[in-house]
Amino acid sequence: MLRQAKLALFAVADAIGVNKLILESSWRKQRLLVLCYHGVSIEDEHEWNPELYIPAELLRQRLEELKRLRMNVLPLGEAIERLKAGTLPARSAAITFDDGNYDFYKVSWPVLSEFNFPVTVYYTTYYAEYNRPVFTVGLSYLAWKGKAASTPNLDEIMAKGLDAGQKDDLLRNFSAELRIDYDAFCAKRLLQIMTLAEAAELAKQGVDFQLHTHRHRVSKNREKFLKEIDDNRTRLGQVTATKEATHFCYPGGYYRAEFPGWLAGHGVVSATTCNAGIAGPESQMHLLPRFIDTMYAPPVEFRSWLSGLAALLPHRAHVMSDGQLMEEWEKE
Repeated sequence: MLRQAKLALFAVADAIGVNKLILESSWRKQRLLVLCYHGVSIEDEHEWNPELYIPAELLRQRLEELKRLRMNVLPLGEAIERLKAGTLPARSAAITFDDGNYDFYKVSWPVLSEFNFPVTVYYTTYYAEYNRPVFTVGLSYLAWKGKAASTPNLDEIMAKGLDAGQKDDLLRNFSAELRIDYDAFCAKRLLQIMTLAEAAELAKQGVDFQLHTHRHRVSKNREKFLKEIDDNRTRLGQVTATKEATHFCYPGGYYRAEFPGWLAGHGVVSATTCNAGIAGPESQMHLLPRFIDTMYAPPVEFRSWLSGLAALLPHRAHVMSDGQLMEEWEKE
């Protein structure tokens, strides 16, 4: 009910020009909207999980809207520096993609490159080297695809401490039960992370790759937490040898009170969350909000985020999952 009321308000505000007024205001000029995307479908992933995936046509529509509204889409590093310095241009935005899925290489980048907008990929690198479907999302997708009556219990799997090969065997066996050709599924590269070589190819074309941990995990232990950063940063060095990665995104948006300080002391300039909002002068640089764009956001809501109107209204808090904690998994 509240959401329908908000959408109605967005529609009225858009119709009478409120969005345009806010977008051109001095208040908006001091603020940066960081857009967040996860995946763009190769096939039907958006039908499986419309909060995680969008179709390519919707991505194109969003980019057309950025162009139409004359948004100043800045490289993330420049945007962060100008946010801190108070020198943002009007209508500032930055585009980020989490994880570095193969679909970014296959689908998203060809669309993005048409518009010449800078983009940052927060790249998690374990599955970039172990080029198989990411276990957790692969399990969910296969269950949906095969119309499974039940899914293997993830908590029980975690408790067994399976390594990556054993998890992949589980996916293969589960596929067989559902009469899905697992080799054919893997050949499509759905729910896989792009390889380091593919990322390096895109880096040469201007894609900015930044930190997202090596194993898409964080830890309550400072030493283990920072090792994830170092392992990730080492792989990113193979992708873009000209600069060290200094921007970070919390996996799954999970963070604890001590994480910002740990990051700041380890050469990380900024960190983004999955908290909905628009970054401003008051924002903590290691807890920056974003707008996570999904299929559930109609065009009028997207425009209201671009203007900043949506950020002024109450919104549901992001629910953080302890599944991002390394302590919940015995080993990779």
